[in-house]
Amino acid sequence: MSAFSQRLAELSSVLATSDDAVLEDGDEDDGAAQIDFQSVNFDIGGVSLDDPVRMYLREIGRVPLLTGDREVELAAAMERGDYLTAKQLQLRDDFGELPEPDVLGRAIYHAFRQGWPHVRTLYATIHGGERIPAKSLCLKRVLPLTQVPEEAVQEVCERFGLTSEELEESLRVRNVEWELLPAAIQALIRDTDEDSFNQRIENTRAQIASKWCFN
Repeated sequence: MSAFSQRLAELSSVLATSDDAVLEDGDEDDGAAQIDFQSVNFDIGGVSLDDPVRMYLREIGRVPLLTGDREVELAAAMERGDYLTAKQLQLRDDFGELPEPDVLGRAIYHAFRQGWPHVRTLYATIHGGERIPAKSLCLKRVLPLTQVPEEAVQEVCERFGLTSEELEESLRVRNVEWELLPAAIQALIRDTDEDSFNQRIENTRAQIASKWCFN
């Protein structure tokens, strides 16, 4: 380490001396400073300055690059994880303890249904009297919001008293909630009575726990 420090000090001294020599007695710079690198001792006691770069290039060559689809997949997984964490903390603050899977499932289900009119209304505004498709397809056709005509966005925002940013956030959250729900619960998103839904939630408790990585 002492050899390393000594060589770095030598290099700094050479560079500083060369910089001072560029301008002297107020004369203008006649050209770039010339450093005789052949005369500078770059030996740092067995440590090559190129080693970190070579190591980095060698290591990144061993790791396959992410594809665009994989990047989207990982980003969506992180988004779902963030949502689950936030919802758990919200329910903990409300009830004083972390929610059981069925309680969390109900909360996500009701949040989805509450915000779904934003998705349905925007789709209907874009496509007129066309029949509303399956919810997963409907979500894909309104996200991202940049693919939606501005007139349709403005109309829906005025109807619900939202800004375009708030509308897009609502659509994004609905998509996250939909992806979190097990298939058996997704089937209940259609109009159904509360008793039937509660019974189905109880029946799929283990499935919910498994899908959301509960112990």
